[in-house]
Amino acid sequence: MIFGSAAQANTVTVTTLDGSQGWSSPPSENTGGGSATITATPIDGNGSMAVTGDRSRVAYGGLIGLFGNPTVFGNNLGTVSQFADLSFSYEIDPTSVSALDPKYSPALRLVFWNGVVKDELVYEAAYQPGGYSSEGAIGSLNVTDSNSFFYLKSENNVNHAMSISSWLGANPSLSNDIVGGFYVGVGSSAGSSYLAHVDDVIANGTKYNFEVAGVPEPASWAMMIMGFGVAGTMLRSNKRRLANSSTRVAAA
Repeated sequence: MIFGSAAQANTVTVTTLDGSQGWSSPPSENTGGGSATITATPIDGNGSMAVTGDRSRVAYGGLIGLFGNPTVFGNNLGTVSQFADLSFSYEIDPTSVSALDPKYSPALRLVFWNGVVKDELVYEAAYQPGGYSSEGAIGSLNVTDSNSFFYLKSENNVNHAMSISSWLGANPSLSNDIVGGFYVGVGSSAGSSYLAHVDDVIANGTKYNFEVAGVPEPASWAMMIMGFGVAGTMLRSNKRRLANSSTRVAAA
C-alpha cells in the first residue's frame, strides 16, 4: 500500500524523543513492555523510529496538548483544517511476532478539541480499502497520504471511509477545532514481540524524519567520498611532480 506523500513538505530531522524537538515518548503511553527509540534502521532514509512491545506511542505536542485542554493551557498546534496532509511511512519488521493480525501496524492519531471535548481522527491499516491485505508484505515499506482513511473516535471507530479532507467537507465544524497534538505508535495487545519502524510523519506541511544523531545524509556521504577522491588525485599528482622534479635534478 504505497501512496505519494506531500513532496513540498518542509523537512525536520528528529534525533531525540526527550521533548526538545517536540517529540516525546511518555511513560504513560508505553506500557506492557512497550518502548520507542530512534534507530539507524533505514526504511525510507537513514534511520527510523522503532516501536516495540505491547503498547508504544510517541507524541508530538506533549502531554498537556494531547491529554489536557489546549485552549486552557495555551498549548495547541493550530486547527484541524491545517492537518489534512497527515500521513506517515511504516514497515513491520520481519522478526516481528504480533499477538493480533500478523500485519497489525502502527496507527496515526490527530488529537483535537471542541471546547473542552477531546476527540481523535485515527488512521489504521485495518480501516483502509481491503484492510491488511492492502499492505505490502511484511518487511516492505508502506506509505500513506492525504487520501488515506481516518475514523472519528467519538463515533465509536465506525469506518466511514473518509480522508481528513472528506471529514472537513462533511462536517465543517471540525475545521476550527483546536489540535492539541498527534501521535504514532502501537495500541494495546500487540504483544511483547511486536516490532515496527516508523518514519516520514507529515503534519501541517512539515515532514519529520527520524535519524540517529550524527549520521550523515546520503548527499553528505557522496560529498565526503568525492572529497576523498579529489584529495587522492591531488596526492598522486603531487607525487608525480616531485618525481619529475627529482629526475630533472639528477639529470642536471
